[in-house]
Amino acid sequence: MIRHLVGWRWQEQLNTPQKEQAAKLLQEKFAQLKDKIPGAEWMQLEINMLSTSAFDLVLNTVFATEEDLKAYQKNPDHEAVAAIVRTYTKDKTVIDFVEA
Repeated sequence: MIRHLVGWRWQEQLNTPQKEQAAKLLQEKFAQLKDKIPGAEWMQLEINMLSTSAFDLVLNTVFATEEDLKAYQKNPDHEAVAAIVRTYTKDKTVIDFVEA
């Protein structure tokens, strides 16, 4: 299995209500996206980050294979959600690894 983690930070100009509204929207979009992605075994957007975290949001996804991950990255449904994410966030970091 392949674990795909993506972390983002909120854009500075967003206030707390805007962040809360955006987090809810993004959670809904990723929940809908999971069922459209072949090979995506699990997908969840984590929004309750601790103050010790380097990120404000983290997408936590499991794919069956590396090929499934690569297909996801080019999937038009994924690209549409990614465009929405970019309107609220900055400083994206990606971590991919094979689970032991």
